[in-house]
Amino acid sequence: MLPPHQPDIPSRPRIEMRRSAGQFPLELTMFDLPPHSDPDPVSDNFVLCLALRGTVRADFHFGDGWRRATVPPGSFMPITPPRTLGELMIDAPHRHLMLALPMTAVAEIANVGETFGPLHGDAFRDPLVARLCMELWGEAKAANPAGPLFADCARSALVAALRRRAAQKPSQPPQGAGFSPKIWVRLAAEIENRLDEALTVASLATFSGMRETRFLQAFKQQTGMSPYRYVLQKRLQKASILLTGSTLGLAEIALATGFADQAHMTATFARHLGRTPGAIRRALH
Repeated sequence: MLPPHQPDIPSRPRIEMRRSAGQFPLELTMFDLPPHSDPDPVSDNFVLCLALRGTVRADFHFGDGWRRATVPPGSFMPITPPRTLGELMIDAPHRHLMLALPMTAVAEIANVGETFGPLHGDAFRDPLVARLCMELWGEAKAANPAGPLFADCARSALVAALRRRAAQKPSQPPQGAGFSPKIWVRLAAEIENRLDEALTVASLATFSGMRETRFLQAFKQQTGMSPYRYVLQKRLQKASILLTGSTLGLAEIALATGFADQAHMTATFARHLGRTPGAIRRALH
């Protein structure tokens, strides 16, 4: 059974990883995290994420426009499809159990291309799926696990339960595209290339060939957020990459990613990600 909702989510990030037994081992991760914004990396797994503590608002996309979901404890985030690059933003501290279900494990039982389609578009709640995930987690942690037969049976039951849930849930169409694909690709690249500049709605609207009012409407439809929030997210992402993958100083990173100065970047990281740039770099080393 799921633990009761409690607000005592640790203030510091905590991550615990386990691996199941069986023919197709599953990677399971229990984590407590502050609000964060991250790329959703490409893998050969379906990724399930069960909320255990903390109701969050998640903004996400899997290459087909931004969407939003409210995810209370006991519910699942939209399932990340395999071989898909996405992005994810979560606005509150939370405890989640993440389970990576290999595409090969699903293919043994069902047609991968048609299996969980509707569950990629919105959050969902399913007590049986949640119970199976918690059973797999408990088994992976057990000092004397039941063995591969249990893991294989639980995994097969999980795939079957997800297929049943997907068949019950109508597909959620993506939000209306605000720009033509060609214009959006150009605009997204323009923003990415000018993150170190003082971007304005007027300049981006002109670049898109639109009046400002129409531009703001189209941007909201395309991304689910304002240009300001989208650009801020991109600046945080780029700064995070430079913090962990370069030797640039904090002041240099701040200027390279469009923050007024190091103090501005530090305050923004603390407010939106719950950690300062210095703390992120110290944790890396």
